[in-house]
Amino acid sequence: QRCLTECSPAPDKFEALHRLGLRISVTLGVLDHLSKGWGTEPANVDVLPLPPCWVIKLDSEDWPQQCRAAIFHSEELWVRSLPGEAPDFEAATTSGHLAIVRDRTIGIGKDRLLHWEMVVMESCNSEDILYEMDRDPAGNKKSSLTAELNATISQRFARNSV
Repeated sequence: QRCLTECSPAPDKFEALHRLGLRISVTLGVLDHLSKGWGTEPANVDVLPLPPCWVIKLDSEDWPQQCRAAIFHSEELWVRSLPGEAPDFEAATTSGHLAIVRDRTIGIGKDRLLHWEMVVMESCNSEDILYEMDRDPAGNKKSSLTAELNATISQRFARNSV
């Protein structure tokens, strides 16, 4: 919560801040590993530097003013939650570009495999940034499967408890 800027609406629920803190921690860890050459091809591959500002997707139900995104500055260590359905990314960032993560992480516990696709975009393209941020075909399939399994388990539990 100390990293949130003064103009950022803060959530009432601790869980929302906890999720944000975890994402920030993982982002800093990934940046540290990337700075040491981790995950880059050896030879003739030019890896472009990542911008210091990162878009973090928020659950708008947990944040005031329907915040659905936040900007995290990885060098100055501040976070700004952006209110509204159409956040103004350009006004919230100090650089002209933003990094967006498409999280394809799979597994649980010791079998968890971090898999991020990182996209760098100009901060003036709010619609494109929102599209990239919300683009998650693998996660949608997983969510619907999870919802289906939860519904089936609930039905079985209801039948057995009667």
